[in-house]
Amino acid sequence: MKRLLPLLVVIFIGCACLGHQGIDTAFIDAATDIRPATVLVKTLPAGVLDLEENWCFGSGVIISKSGHILTCFHVVDRRQKIVVVDLSTEEYDAELVAGNPFTDVAVLKISHPEGENFCYAELGDSDALMPGQWVIASGAPAAFRDSITAGVISCLNPDNFPTWIQMDVAINPGSSGGPICTLDGKVIGLACAIVNPSPFRAYAGISFAIPINTAKDVLRDFEIDYP
Repeated sequence: MKRLLPLLVVIFIGCACLGHQGIDTAFIDAATDIRPATVLVKTLPAGVLDLEENWCFGSGVIISKSGHILTCFHVVDRRQKIVVVDLSTEEYDAELVAGNPFTDVAVLKISHPEGENFCYAELGDSDALMPGQWVIASGAPAAFRDSITAGVISCLNPDNFPTWIQMDVAINPGSSGGPICTLDGKVIGLACAIVNPSPFRAYAGISFAIPINTAKDVLRDFEIDYP
């Protein structure tokens, strides 16, 4: 019996390593799926000069080949100009075509100058989420474009914010409107807020997302088609 122990240890360690490789692959695959559909949203507030220091930043996700983009309403509200930057750093002027300030969901529209189709993300079902489920965030925190972070669903319908999804995914100013995805690459929410007891506007372990089913309601209300 004593001679078998080292062999058992080797087998168990080997299984653990294979499991970690499988998890890595799942995260990499999910990031590969969502990155081409994630965009940086640059906005110029109304009533200010068009100077570099006056531009603000958020994130968004392309949801149709024709160029519809979901983001947060607070990212694009009262803006005189909206510019979207895709993964290849191509810039597009964007139009605000729909929005609901009460649910903080907005829809932008961009057009390809050569009429080509855009890469887009598939929308999931936020009602099917479970606490403890792995998710990833894609966006532009602090305007650092093409950033990926990961975490878990902490709570559904949390106290004080019952219409949002609570997570421990790291998001920061600039992440708002970016997609939150399950490991199958489907969008289940839009990053929207953080809670920090300190005066600094930075991630402290509590973040929130607007459920994608709430965004789908806005799309239906404005008769915007999506796959």
